[in-house]
Amino acid sequence: MAIQALSSVTNKGYSNISFGKRSGKAGKNHNVSSPMKAVPLAVLIAMSPLNTTKAADIMREENGANRIELAEAPQSTGRVALYGNAFKTQNGSNVTVMALNTKGGTDSYDQILLKVGDYTFEAKDLIDRVAYLYSSNGVKEGPLRFTEVVAETELDGKKTRFSFLDSNVVGFVEAVVAQPTNQSNIKNKRTANLNLLIAGNKGQLIAVSDEQLQNFLRNVVGNFKIPAGQDGRTLDVIYSGLENVKRLDDWSERVQGSHGDYSLRFYDVDGNPNDAEEIFVQKDNEKDWGIKKVIFVDGELHGVDAAISTGTLAVIQPWMMTKGEFFITDDELANRILEIYSSPRYNKTQEDAITIEKGVSKLALGDY
Repeated sequence: MAIQALSSVTNKGYSNISFGKRSGKAGKNHNVSSPMKAVPLAVLIAMSPLNTTKAADIMREENGANRIELAEAPQSTGRVALYGNAFKTQNGSNVTVMALNTKGGTDSYDQILLKVGDYTFEAKDLIDRVAYLYSSNGVKEGPLRFTEVVAETELDGKKTRFSFLDSNVVGFVEAVVAQPTNQSNIKNKRTANLNLLIAGNKGQLIAVSDEQLQNFLRNVVGNFKIPAGQDGRTLDVIYSGLENVKRLDDWSERVQGSHGDYSLRFYDVDGNPNDAEEIFVQKDNEKDWGIKKVIFVDGELHGVDAAISTGTLAVIQPWMMTKGEFFITDDELANRILEIYSSPRYNKTQEDAITIEKGVSKLALGDY
């Protein structure tokens, strides 16, 4: 099989992705893509851990169909395979997991290997991931939970780390790690947070360190806050002063969203008061903004051996007076915008009309 190196802005690697609870009725098909193979992760609230295979049951499978002949393992003088199992994984890969004693003994093992095709990986970490998604106005969504085995192989002359997600593979590694004879570098399963931001020009997610997250929250979230002494309706005030632009006050409405309450205000720009060309959104205690795009992104988390579907995330891209690209996640608000967009009340013929898009995003997990 072909193994592709992972890379991203954090030098760790992903492809753009997003998540959510429901799929929207998108008006256009559009593949959300990025040349930098970015990240994304989000909105599966109170999700159970994905890997449910019982480790103890796997270790007791002495004569199971998956049990390998240890003679197939990379035996050599001073190198003995003590445990081994072979799996046909979710994506069709054949993965063999082995626990080896590299010093020649049989009473313990000090190395855990995973073999896939011509590649041999050494397991380096066993992690319960707790992932959170942060929007441009500071909304925190999640957690998304999953367990991965991080394993290392040599690729293009350097050590590179990849993720294994298949529940049977992960469960077997968990069982091996739990054995009292385990002398490998993995002593137990640890828990680690994963910070994910919506960024880029398509609403991709990228993984960042705690320090990068704090910088993001300070620098980006501030653009949504109402300045002291102002009511925050910057765009509204500008449009109110334009000739031939009329605010349709009778159409204004309140939306109870997934992460707060919003005011929607509608504007007639072309002189026809029967439909609106502009819609402004203002979350309570934040500035207002115009709607540029709503992207419904189907997400998948990918390891070497398996992929996990994360559902669909509704990403709203606003336009503001402040320079920069911003992205909001709120399912209820996005679906209300979609209803308005699909009704005769909204004029979709204008040149800068709201865009409704649908994308597929794949997150390749590695070490980060």
